[in-house]
Amino acid sequence: MASEFECSITLIDTNAQKTTLRFGGLFTGIDAGDEFDLAMTALAALVVSLEAVTDANVYKQTLTRVVGGSTALPEDADITDELAVIAFLTDDDVAPEYHTLRVPAPIDAVWESDGITLDKTNAGVIAYVAEFDQDDVGFQVSDHEYIETANANGIKRGFWRSKAKSTAKQTG
Repeated sequence: MASEFECSITLIDTNAQKTTLRFGGLFTGIDAGDEFDLAMTALAALVVSLEAVTDANVYKQTLTRVVGGSTALPEDADITDELAVIAFLTDDDVAPEYHTLRVPAPIDAVWESDGITLDKTNAGVIAYVAEFDQDDVGFQVSDHEYIETANANGIKRGFWRSKAKSTAKQTG
């Protein structure tokens, strides 16, 4: 058995400037847990070696097990088009807090008939938002916060936006 891992080490300097180094490796062990332990040991050794040759401080380090996905190109997907879902972080009507969840290349079924407004009853969107309301067992958004789904399934509103960069030439 073998697992591929990627690690990143972010360094910070005197001026609070950060830079990130990224590396990958293949680790062979008895099982996935053993391979993770091997990768963690390798990352720790890499950090010690790096610290010996840099004046910068290690600001952050991450280790990720790579699980392969599809390399097939989809027929009709443009990741510069996005669904922006404004989600509730609190159920406080006096001082509400929100977080924007991004969905690149959204499917057509998430929109109302105008093609730009989120259909807040879409089951797929509701399920996606609910993934972030799993206190202590799920992923978090923003500053380690969970989405509050008790109010309107956690969805205040949603809309289409484009992340495309303009290719127009600047003059003047």
